[in-house]
Amino acid sequence: MMRHKLVLLLALAAWPAMAGESWTLGVIGDTQIYSASFPEHFAQQTRWLADHARELNLRFVAHLGDVTSHNNDDEWANSRAAMAALDGRVPYGIELGNHDYGVDGRSESRTTLASRYFTTDALRGAPHTGGLMEPDSIENSYYLFSAGGTRWIVLCLEYAPRTWAVAWANRVLAEHGDRRAIVVTHAYLHNSGQRQDITKDPKQSGNPHRYGFEKLPGGLMDGEQIWNALIRRNANVCLVLCGHIAGVARLTSTNDAGAPVHQLLSDFQNEPEGGYGWLRLLTFAANGQSVQVRTWSPSLGKWRDNALNAFTLDLSRLAPLKPSAAPAGAPTRSTLW
Repeated sequence: MMRHKLVLLLALAAWPAMAGESWTLGVIGDTQIYSASFPEHFAQQTRWLADHARELNLRFVAHLGDVTSHNNDDEWANSRAAMAALDGRVPYGIELGNHDYGVDGRSESRTTLASRYFTTDALRGAPHTGGLMEPDSIENSYYLFSAGGTRWIVLCLEYAPRTWAVAWANRVLAEHGDRRAIVVTHAYLHNSGQRQDITKDPKQSGNPHRYGFEKLPGGLMDGEQIWNALIRRNANVCLVLCGHIAGVARLTSTNDAGAPVHQLLSDFQNEPEGGYGWLRLLTFAANGQSVQVRTWSPSLGKWRDNALNAFTLDLSRLAPLKPSAAPAGAPTRSTLW
């Protein structure tokens, strides 16, 4: 533990010094193989995040979906035990993936055991929860917090979202147009660095349209459809996070307001033991002008510093937010620690 902490502090010291308060968003990719076979990696991820919440100023943790591999009780129990390390210490959002649905995780239906282990009552009772689309399901939710002098919303959108889920998401983002927005959804970018798009490639690997959901009520949307129906229309969205396709990739696109939207894929499931605990740390600069993305494994106690896994995103050209109704001097720092 001490060695890991020293590595972290040395890395933080190497980042440019800035006045004010920087803060960090933690990102956990597909944990399906951990939940099924290597739960210790999942547990190490969340314990490490909880243990280092203070020095990181860790304000939120986003899970990118495929929490389980087979949507069964054993795997959901492993997942719940791992995420419990964050309870009461760091706010988090759970986004479901295709393996979290249907019999044996085959996503032939939208049935899931998720809400048995991550209950809607517990979610509604958490101080940062803004709301749920459905009262008995955690599939679509949003979270509100302030960090670095900015008001934020994180919106967790179901895998292969139905038309009415996207309509709900549009309403939520519009109602919170005074907040910078981060959208988390499972299937969005391909590891080629382009959005998943069935119209351009009918045989595209991993595209949600190639699964069974399309025949269910409400249909579904792939990455390009989500971009056109939701992301590009909402000027407050600056970041989209996704998993699903093994690998890492990033794409920056211009929204309808003429501002950049950064879109990041991170999924390490194809590496030994389901990913060796690799996770992402997104540190937002105190001046709000950039995000430093780094990749860390608590299991291995090391950083992954190549250009695909350590880079900086520019936030200096974002669209203006709507005027805020929040009172002047509203607190921006979590009281969880």
